[in-house]
Amino acid sequence: RESVFQMLGIAEEEEPLETIALLPRESLNSTILDPWTKRRIEASPVHTQFTLRKREKELRVYGVPQWLAQPEHIFDDIWWSTAASPTPRDGIAGKHIVLDPGHIGGPHWDSVTGKYIRDIDGRQLSEGLLAIQWAMLMKEELTAAGAKVTIIHEDFAPLTTIDYPSFDLKPWGDQTFLTSWMSDWFQCRLGAGEVGSSDLLRAFQNSRERQALYQERMRYSYFLHDIELGERARAIHVAKPDLFLALHMDVSVTESNPHGVVEMPVNQVKSYVPGGFEKEDWASRENRVLIPWHTFSATHWDESVRLSRLVTHSIRDRLAIPLQTRHGPNGLFVEPGVFARNLHLSRKVLEAPIAYVEGLFYNQRAEFEALSTSDGQTVRIGGQAYPTSVRLRALAHAVSQGVAEFFE
Repeated sequence: RESVFQMLGIAEEEEPLETIALLPRESLNSTILDPWTKRRIEASPVHTQFTLRKREKELRVYGVPQWLAQPEHIFDDIWWSTAASPTPRDGIAGKHIVLDPGHIGGPHWDSVTGKYIRDIDGRQLSEGLLAIQWAMLMKEELTAAGAKVTIIHEDFAPLTTIDYPSFDLKPWGDQTFLTSWMSDWFQCRLGAGEVGSSDLLRAFQNSRERQALYQERMRYSYFLHDIELGERARAIHVAKPDLFLALHMDVSVTESNPHGVVEMPVNQVKSYVPGGFEKEDWASRENRVLIPWHTFSATHWDESVRLSRLVTHSIRDRLAIPLQTRHGPNGLFVEPGVFARNLHLSRKVLEAPIAYVEGLFYNQRAEFEALSTSDGQTVRIGGQAYPTSVRLRALAHAVSQGVAEFFE
């Protein structure tokens, strides 16, 4: 792979030394948690073998791969687990809560992201708008209870100052290519010729998978997933919260009706915690720091599960929405209402327990009607008043109560 990168003139990423400084080192002999089996594993400085358990097509990481334990790599022979103790249960007063309303919202960004639902009468709900309103309603309630609340973005604008229509795709295509070397298509192309050969160079130059990384259709992914979420992760790190929540609505759509209201009988709630890492994720050196940190940080992971449990159970009890119990291949079941998933933002958050909440299915007919019905009150965003609903206020209250219970 190094030969391929050199022939194509792409410099490999540097080791993430700033990130490694965030990892607290405990004693060399420690206990780590396998978050999928809930078993505790005794780890020692010499226990560096690469141990994977395969179930269907998912790979669960138990240990540091042997090739990461070599002297030229940052891990050496040391195992890490978090030094943090469980969150103090001494009340919510004085605690710092950071909320990230999902997506961006507003007509322009709704058209870019596609995160909206519209019925046949032309009524439209924006997930970005609902998420900001949800966060502001929570801020009002939690602040009244004595907490400090930071909302990552409070208007219809990205956090990053990079210009969406004009930023150069090439550096982001190069970066994605550099972190694709463990994917099946990359490994397959490596068999096209000897190291340094013209055959090997042509195989990658002509690869459809590589060419696709530089096409205009990738602008959305690079901007929203890499640039914007990277900026939000930095903002969360600077805030140093006691607890972090990402607020999202869920949907159930089809290709033929991607923005429509559906007569779906099932409405469910779930929350994600870090996990569900796959083999391709190890290709990034940043991920080779973040994944072991999350995997080995038993207390941090346990607290994220507890937070997710309290929030989803509060939504279930107060809004009569059942806990989701099944998921597709990109989410691993932890317990009813809680799944492990390797999401861009939560993977980068190391400072506090995490709950990535999918509150309800807002394109379900009953939820769409409830969320579209004004309660006569508003939330101001960017100087403009936007109507709220009884249902949205109930959702914000349920999550706020789950957060308060987390500190009790």
